[in-house]
Amino acid sequence: MAEPGLAFEEGLVALAGELLGGQLPLHEVHRRVLERAVRAVPHVVAGAVLVRQPDGRYHYSATLGYDPDDLNTFTFGAHELLYDPARPSQVYGDVLAHLAAVLDPARLGAVRRGWRHAAWRSTLAVPFSPEAQPAAILYLHSGCAPEELARSARPAELFGAQVALAVQRATLGEEVRRSRQELALLDRSRDVIVRAANQAELFGGLVGIVRDVMGYEHVHIGLLEGGELVVQPPVGSPALPRFPVNRGVVGHVAATGEALLVPDVRAEPRYVAFFPEVVSELCVPLSDGDTRVGVLNIETGARALTGDDLRLMVTLSGWLGRAIERERLYQRAARQRCELDLLHRVRTALGREIEVRGVIRAVNEALAQLLGYTHVSVYLRRGDHLELQHQLGYPRVLGRVGLESGVMGRVARTGEAVWLEDLADDPHSLRACEGIRSEVCVPLRRGGEVVGVLNVETVGERQLSRDDWRLIEAVGEYVGYALDRAHLHEQVQEREALYRLLAEHTSDLVCLHHPDGTFAYVSPSVRTLLGYDPAALLGTHPRPLIHPADLHLLARFSVPEQLPAGPSAPLRVRLRRAGGGFVWFETGVSAVRGPGGVTHFLTSSRDITQRQAIEAQLAQAASHDPLTGLPNRRELLAALERAVRGARGRGEAGYTVLYLDMDRFKVVNDSLGHSVGDELLVAFADRLRGAMPGRLVARLGGDEFAVLFTGRSSFEDARGAAARLHAALAAPFAVSGHGLRVSVSVGIAPGRPGYLSAAEVLRDADLSMYRAKRARHLPYAVFEPAMHEGAVRQLRLEADLPGAVASGAIHLAYQPIVELASGRIRGFEALARWTHPVLGPVPPGEFIALAEELGLIVNLGLAVLRRACAWRAALPGGDCGIHVNVSPRQFLLDSFADDVRAVLEETGTPPGALHLEVTETTFVEDREGAARILGRLRDLGVRVHIDDFGTGHSSLGFLHRFPVDALKIDRSFVTGLGEDRASSGVVETVLALARTLGIETVAEGIETEAQRLHLLYLGGTLGQGYLFSRPLPEEAAREAWITSSARTACLIPGPGSGRRDLS
Repeated sequence: MAEPGLAFEEGLVALAGELLGGQLPLHEVHRRVLERAVRAVPHVVAGAVLVRQPDGRYHYSATLGYDPDDLNTFTFGAHELLYDPARPSQVYGDVLAHLAAVLDPARLGAVRRGWRHAAWRSTLAVPFSPEAQPAAILYLHSGCAPEELARSARPAELFGAQVALAVQRATLGEEVRRSRQELALLDRSRDVIVRAANQAELFGGLVGIVRDVMGYEHVHIGLLEGGELVVQPPVGSPALPRFPVNRGVVGHVAATGEALLVPDVRAEPRYVAFFPEVVSELCVPLSDGDTRVGVLNIETGARALTGDDLRLMVTLSGWLGRAIERERLYQRAARQRCELDLLHRVRTALGREIEVRGVIRAVNEALAQLLGYTHVSVYLRRGDHLELQHQLGYPRVLGRVGLESGVMGRVARTGEAVWLEDLADDPHSLRACEGIRSEVCVPLRRGGEVVGVLNVETVGERQLSRDDWRLIEAVGEYVGYALDRAHLHEQVQEREALYRLLAEHTSDLVCLHHPDGTFAYVSPSVRTLLGYDPAALLGTHPRPLIHPADLHLLARFSVPEQLPAGPSAPLRVRLRRAGGGFVWFETGVSAVRGPGGVTHFLTSSRDITQRQAIEAQLAQAASHDPLTGLPNRRELLAALERAVRGARGRGEAGYTVLYLDMDRFKVVNDSLGHSVGDELLVAFADRLRGAMPGRLVARLGGDEFAVLFTGRSSFEDARGAAARLHAALAAPFAVSGHGLRVSVSVGIAPGRPGYLSAAEVLRDADLSMYRAKRARHLPYAVFEPAMHEGAVRQLRLEADLPGAVASGAIHLAYQPIVELASGRIRGFEALARWTHPVLGPVPPGEFIALAEELGLIVNLGLAVLRRACAWRAALPGGDCGIHVNVSPRQFLLDSFADDVRAVLEETGTPPGALHLEVTETTFVEDREGAARILGRLRDLGVRVHIDDFGTGHSSLGFLHRFPVDALKIDRSFVTGLGEDRASSGVVETVLALARTLGIETVAEGIETEAQRLHLLYLGGTLGQGYLFSRPLPEEAAREAWITSSARTACLIPGPGSGRRDLS
């Protein structure tokens, strides 16, 4: 038997040569040193490698026989460790007795918990000393006496010197890697800072880069708002939306402006846990010039952060602070530009508009459009109250406000502007709608007298600032100038109206009325216009001349004192002819005032019968479909909007929308022409209108129609109508000599109190219609909220999948294909995987089908082929097959064989190693093209498999026409093995057919030992499934192949052994 010291020396010298010849990470060097040493030294039961950190303390880098969870953050000072710096190695007796003398009870307890064995009688310490102070120390714990362990000390001296060189080399490599990592971080961060269009892009880009490059698990940016840190979207966390500055590490950094590194959060009393398994934290302040604006916070669970991390993040925070300063300067400039644009637009409107209402409307619209104010209103004073002139953004109209009410009444009384940053500070605020957050109200003056107010309010998170107050006051002054000018203009107009009365109205009907409404004067034009004698009308009341439907307009003149001094807004009224019938007139009314008040009122009426007829035609054209005569989308939305508002007011939904789409209408247009299609639409509209009596039936466009049901039973009525509609459409339509049958897809959207607009209801009805169209067998589909969620998800995936394919975000997993008898790996199937940044992992069946719909499947397939072949080419050994699925669309391209040749040449993959898997339907869609491409692939030496064999058009003639290399037995047959005879029969037949043709078979979806044995019994040779392994990441798959090749039998879970970790 070899002397123990000699065995130790030989093993460690061999390891030193291995370490000096490789490029291993430092932690891997330590692990291998420890493993080889423990195996080589007799009686050793445990061991550890402690490594010196930049601060001079030592931490555990590798352990055997310890509990790492208790020691992974534990550190020692150099004076607390047993080693002799003057000697290459040293044997010690009771180590715990030494530690008990130098450690406090809490730390000693942690060491005892981490050391699982209490029977250590001796310890061998081997310093690795490329420098004066050891960079690392190897400790080996033995159950034998110190004298016996000392026999292994002599060869350890030579080993310590050699391993120190390997440690030094690995340390230098680690420093180079760290430098490259830092350069990559700073370089990519600089690009984001330069190119970011806004603050959200800046923060999102930087946080993503820091996570990707540095591997930090938790990275957040928080900005100071008052006494809180607000985590910024899109990089915020639901667990950490806001954080007070008087709590935690981040609060301390935000309050003091001092960067803080916490290597071990368990030792930091200020640490507040928001994420599980966090080990270390660092936080650095962000500054906008000399002003502290927030923090950048890092938390990790995989390793302790160091001073290098802190130094790098301090550098990055400086860049980020300057970027924030730049962004805020841009925002400030943009705000000033908007304010200048607003004032310019207001001045322009005042110069163009003379009428008061036009000026007010223009000002309100400018405030809303240019500065984004959501709720704007102007009130003018009328006696003891304020009267609304124009408003934007409010769901209800507050027409009158008393001078004793709310903020607006106070401003109108006192003439002093009011700024409420938070309405909670003023309990007297009127709160014209829910959620009002802040308010600015300024007085409007005419000739120095307060005549009204301009009021701006915000909802949600936005608060009005002092700058908003200043700007709104400036706008209020401009409105005051306009009111002065408008008042002067009104006075001039009143006087001009008196002088021009006879000249302007000689052809119109001009009447002067007593305050009670009776005629005091009637112009002679009444003979021509209505056929009456003017004298006969004097002293009579106009009521008998007015159409009954227009009599309500007389109420406007019942109190002459309330009539405007100038012409009022014109009224449209119908007056009776002497010979019968009515004539449309546009009538203006104005008061005639004397010293004692209103003495008369004047009416001026112009015949607009012809214009009324034209306007009615235009209104019909604007609200109805010109082809079918049905109400159009605009008319439906208006009616539906009224129903939605009514439902909100009642708190119940009394309406339902039926959405119809004619199936295969495009076929009629394409085959018989658009004229026949138009005739069919007209006929369909007539039948639909007849089937829905009393309902609003509208054509939305193309072949889409909708029906609005109202009333408490609207949902039941709509469902009954939808069910009956199919019977009503059973009879064919006779159109241009053709008998055309029409079917429809019907969606139903019942009204809900939660709807805010008609567009939302119509959207949901449309979604339910598409659900019915896809289901085909349903007479109709009723909307469910899940449909909307599915549509939103579908839209997000459709928007993001092209970018994911282009950027390489679709990654691959590899599932081993093994010999059923031995478990040896024969190849791997490459499987596409996509983890969406928001939605998480997307099922392959979902995004691959979507790629087919979007026309991305060819690009996706080529990317998968190239990446899989590149991975295969990098494997050691030459007999591993790589299986790649190919879609029918890609396979049938004339250029496919050339694409495959180019990938093989580019990656250096042997043609025989590539196995292309295609479905049977590929060969059915284009037999000639498939045969031609198959031949070209076989000429290349590429192997072709039929995927999911037995589920489609399988036949012996099919296989003779298309000679392939292997058949893949579908998992549905494998699952049934041992449970039903049909599955066993199918599998046995496929295996026999393959043997006859001299080709291989691969069974998919093997999950149990019984299935494996059954396949072996039937003659199967190859298979894949969870019994052997799930799909593996690239590195794990590579390790599995290397292990399988080296040992002949695969180390992945063998038959019946369950699912083990391959790492």
